Amino acid sequence: MVSDGMGPASLSLARSYHQHAQGLPPDSLLALDTHLLGTSRTRSSSSLITDSAAGATAFSCGRKSYNGAISVLPDGWPCGTVLEAAKRAGYTTGLVVTTRLTDATPATFASHVRAREHEDRIARQMVGDGHPLGHVVDLMLGGGRCRFLPNASAGGCRADDVDVTKLARERGYAYVSTRAGFDALEGGNAATLPLLGLFADTDIPFEIDRRAEADAYPSLEEMARTATTALRIATRDSEKGFFLLIEGSRIDHAGHENDPAAQVHEVLAYDRAFASVLEFLDEPGVEGVLVGTSDHETGG
Repeated sequence: MVSDGMGPASLSLARSYHQHAQGLPPDSLLALDTHLLGTSRTRSSSSLITDSAAGATAFSCGRKSYNGAISVLPDGWPCGTVLEAAKRAGYTTGLVVTTRLTDATPATFASHVRAREHEDRIARQMVGDGHPLGHVVDLMLGGGRCRFLPNASAGGCRADDVDVTKLARERGYAYVSTRAGFDALEGGNAATLPLLGLFADTDIPFEIDRRAEADAYPSLEEMARTATTALRIATRDSEKGFFLLIEGSRIDHAGHENDPAAQVHEVLAYDRAFASVLEFLDEPGVEGVLVGTSDHETGG
């Protein structure tokens, strides 16, 4: 799990707000607090201050690269990612985010381009079109629908006329794009993989706003629960399990905008998703490892 842009300042602010809003004592903790092991120093190969692309490339490939790199090394060559390695080893894979699925962090796990701005190419690679390994992601839930639709269509923002949702369906993906379609997944119990879920034209709204539009957009916790259930069912007859990236994506955006109210609610939404994964791992018969980290701090 990745808390994009979350550092000690944003976590402390969210904890204090939660204590005040819920009337809790000052020593009450978030789910994240009980699993805090330490801090990390982040930088890219091109700057003392990393961006999300280089930060996530370090996570996905285990190699340093330049700001803006999407799983390519400083010389421009692609580097294999942990998600791709898991897929090649027989594991089922997934991505769950609240930004565009083509945004930097999810992109680095399932695509390879020299600049994070190449979101049209990233979208195609994510469904296996133009990716050197073909289809590597079995479940994708998030925003960014416009990058998957041709520019002449309603809601499309690509620079070309390629319908990536059609490419996905041709490769066997089930495609959902509405809250009703998400609800029809029945919390993952009725999901069919591979699955592509795109629930917003661009980013899913900040949690502070999304709460008033819950009939249109699922929350990070809802998507996380749906993904873990769907992937568990998909792998129940397999000796291999699954690899799943869940990102609290818009903590970063709130920091960039210096919006403390939005950032607090993004951190708390991520905390609820984190707690849901811990709950999943505590279920009988579930064996797994949860790794949670931030790629950098924003707005601290």
